[in-house]
Amino acid sequence: MFRRRCFSIVMPVLAAVLAVSVAQAEGPVPGDVFKELKWIANGGCAGAWRIASDACANLYFPGQNSAGQNYSFPGEIDKTDATKVEVSVQKVMCHDGTTGFQVQMNNSGTWHDLGYGDGSTIPGDTYQYMTYPAIEIPLSEINDGTNQIKMQVSAGSGWCPQNLVYGGTLRAYYPQGTGSHPTGSITAPANNAEITTTSVDLEVSVEGDVAQVDYIYNGYGVNWEGEGNYEQWHYHMYAGEIMHHIGTAEGAPWSVTWNTEWVPSQPDGTVEVCARIVGTNGMVYMTDAITLYLQRTGHSAEIGEPTGTPAAWVTRSGGKSVNFTLEGDPSNGTAAMVCWSSWGDLCGGGNVNGTGFGCGSDLGGYNNRFHEADLDPGALNNGSNTLTIDGGGHHGMEVNWPGPMVVVQYSTDDPPVSVRAAKPEFAVRREEQIATVRNVNARSFSVDVAASGSHGVRVVNATGRVMAARQGANPQSHTFEGLAGGVYFVRVVSTGGTRTSTVTIE
Repeated sequence: MFRRRCFSIVMPVLAAVLAVSVAQAEGPVPGDVFKELKWIANGGCAGAWRIASDACANLYFPGQNSAGQNYSFPGEIDKTDATKVEVSVQKVMCHDGTTGFQVQMNNSGTWHDLGYGDGSTIPGDTYQYMTYPAIEIPLSEINDGTNQIKMQVSAGSGWCPQNLVYGGTLRAYYPQGTGSHPTGSITAPANNAEITTTSVDLEVSVEGDVAQVDYIYNGYGVNWEGEGNYEQWHYHMYAGEIMHHIGTAEGAPWSVTWNTEWVPSQPDGTVEVCARIVGTNGMVYMTDAITLYLQRTGHSAEIGEPTGTPAAWVTRSGGKSVNFTLEGDPSNGTAAMVCWSSWGDLCGGGNVNGTGFGCGSDLGGYNNRFHEADLDPGALNNGSNTLTIDGGGHHGMEVNWPGPMVVVQYSTDDPPVSVRAAKPEFAVRREEQIATVRNVNARSFSVDVAASGSHGVRVVNATGRVMAARQGANPQSHTFEGLAGGVYFVRVVSTGGTRTSTVTIE
């Protein structure tokens, strides 16, 4: 991780300040209970705080540097019975080459590297990104009551070190039954239900004083979270609000209808669904997850994942391109959309194989944007495709990692799976590039990682708990033994991509 570097004029003051690395936090999982405090930035850069070096700020935006300033999370934390605390920050790279983003809580004197987020594939700090990373903070650095955060970047990095911050989240976790928190469970659909249409009605039963219920899913999907991990619980916070989740219910019967038209067909045919039950007191209860089998009749979908995403992708430098591969038959395509996030003063479009698409966002000015641009599916090829974002603009549009993702809907059924059947052997999608799960037998199995470079393997049970984790480098085999009977999800994060497979041990 990056360490902060200081100008000599401030080194005497900060010489005793510590900088430590903290492992990325995975965030909430089913069964968790936590108090959630949200801090919203109100800075001078379209609402964002500029976290910059003094030299950069003094040259380009005097008086607007928020680095080193304390900001308070609204509300209070009770440390009694707290098991851990994590902080998450919503930040934009902005000035490519900026390194060493760190946070400090309550003037503890210890700076913590924030990183890119769990499962990140971002190659380095020359790439544009908008991410929402979380790290665990030692309880000794957290106050009973109100808490403050301050941030900094490495002063000697890049051409003008600066990141933009739109907000943050502080979560204190507790054992179930501690204090006053809501509870509940998903009552519809039933666990292991087979979903044959694109519309899914979701409902929970709740107990306690509830403000809202947020539904989220775990599976393969568009990476709005920005770190390049396509397989995860899909949602994120932005300026105090939850985004890119299934939906939110704000009153009884606490139900939503999930339109899955743009949800891709799953590698193993399943998704998990969980509900965040948010109490009026800020306490949040994560329900147990249910498994749904996506077996939609006359409908399927696919993501064309970008490859070759350029570093320092800003449209003022001209048009730039990525490639993507589709396995489906475009003649069966019924709709297509280009999804990407950006920051800047230009809302530009581009083309796929020469067929144009628009902006997909009507937000003007210097802002962060989430684009969903319609694309003619007739422009697509089975196999290789090229997508280009047009150049232009005074500042231009910063195109964020992982790059533009093309989602295609087809008139064909989801690939069939054996619903609720044990899978004695299951190969991860694109197994030749990533990994294969094999030799499933009584209480053990192996994972062969094929991709070069560093990788991680996690085994998660049906409630979302991590049961085992391994790290490795280059092609390697990992064996997991001693697991109780049940369903497990094996997640491989590697340079070749991120995929999840399901293993049933009987």
